[in-house]
Amino acid sequence: MKKSIISIIAIVLFVVVQLPVFAQADGPGDPGGDPEVGGDPPLGAPLDGGTLLLLSLGVAYGIKKYHNYKNEEVNLED
Repeated sequence: MKKSIISIIAIVLFVVVQLPVFAQADGPGDPGGDPEVGGDPPLGAPLDGGTLLLLSLGVAYGIKKYHNYKNEEVNLED
């Protein structure tokens, strides 16, 4: 009985997790213009303040973790 409940829950979770994959929208359409004839080139994704803030916080966190790791290593040798 317990195995069947666990397997049913696992199947339901698998189906629920897979549903967002089928709900994805179509890709972007043709941006228009011809870059070879002087039209606007297609634009990439903008790196706005939020993305740069997350990147800088990630770098700062990595530096802090590395610094703490090195300090622990020095303390273990003493």
